[in-house]
Amino acid sequence: MQLIMNTFRILLLLLAPMAGLAQQSAIGNQQMTNAAGTSYAPNDNVMRTFDNRFEGTIGSPYLINEWMPAEIVDKQGNRYADVLIRYNVLDDNIAVVAGEGGSIDIAREEIAEFSIFDYVATYRFLAIPSPKGPKHPDMFCHVLLDGDCQVLVRRRKYYVPSSATTAFANQDMNEYKFHPNRYYVRRQATGELLRVGRTNGKLFDFLGHHETELRQLSRKNQLFVTEPMHLVLLVRMANNWNQ
Repeated sequence: MQLIMNTFRILLLLLAPMAGLAQQSAIGNQQMTNAAGTSYAPNDNVMRTFDNRFEGTIGSPYLINEWMPAEIVDKQGNRYADVLIRYNVLDDNIAVVAGEGGSIDIAREEIAEFSIFDYVATYRFLAIPSPKGPKHPDMFCHVLLDGDCQVLVRRRKYYVPSSATTAFANQDMNEYKFHPNRYYVRRQATGELLRVGRTNGKLFDFLGHHETELRQLSRKNQLFVTEPMHLVLLVRMANNWNQ
């Protein structure tokens, strides 16, 4: 047990710069800022105000308002690199820059995954079968942690028409808002998916091996699956132990 606790403390120190959580933080900043029509530049930590909104609307349906360099992988395994895309979180689809300043929407059922390249990180999204069943379209989920068990987050937006919003600058404004994120743990080998709830128990049951050790660690260190950093840490520990 002492070895496990030493490993745990080492991982806590290593997790601070971990890419998945850095991505979570960067996109979290974007979630807070693009609703106000601003752009977050993680390379210099400054805010740049711009206006790409429809008149009378706050925010946009996109995860990141700007066109971003990306790579798309289709269901046949073909890779399309060096494209510019915007991810429409509201409709859960992506648009690609086409010739002569236009853009085209890519059918969601054709996409296996896509990656957005930012200044400091790569944001990888997988097309995951909907937990509602095969009659529902796949959903795009951001990969926070890869491995035997993955930690995924689904980001969602909704549209509030002006009649349902408060006055902004003495005018009624339409607005795009973020829903709370939904977190999932996925067994990569089988595709089995667990939606993370408010308690740790279902996660430990899902992870299977080393359930006792995980419970002890979570109690001793007050780790909760409702905290993204804690969730990633627990799943990463389980992945390491299962190797």
